[in-house]
Amino acid sequence: QTVAFGHQLGLWSDWNCCISLRPLPPPRAIDGSDTPRISMDGGASSSSLQATGEDSSQRPRLPHGISAIRNHIRDADDVPLRVSMFCESDVPAVRQMMGILQEAGELIVCCGSSLNMHNLTLFEAADISVSLQPDLPLRGGGGGPRLI
Repeated sequence: QTVAFGHQLGLWSDWNCCISLRPLPPPRAIDGSDTPRISMDGGASSSSLQATGEDSSQRPRLPHGISAIRNHIRDADDVPLRVSMFCESDVPAVRQMMGILQEAGELIVCCGSSLNMHNLTLFEAADISVSLQPDLPLRGGGGGPRLI
């Protein structure tokens, strides 16, 4: 769904097109217990299921979650800084990702609805902010028009 939405916005991409800002849950062992499996590089391993549900063992892997993104940039490469779309995010995660991009020298432009109070912290954190006031439909009935 995020990729389709990105296409509607004119963001065309192929692989590595979206990073989840939500961290992966701890992996479960094959026997169903909560014991994490350890990968060859010493980190916890998972079945590498992406948002599509496909096994990504043969695909490039992107980090999941803010701390993994920071670690990936520090230890591997800057690919997370080149990805144009992010999914599974909340306001604090978006704010932290904006900070990561700003630390890397990126200029952040934030555009959003003025009617969403959660956008205020994002507008404040961005280098440039554009607040839009959407036209709300009116609904008749009762004692005159009122907002939905």
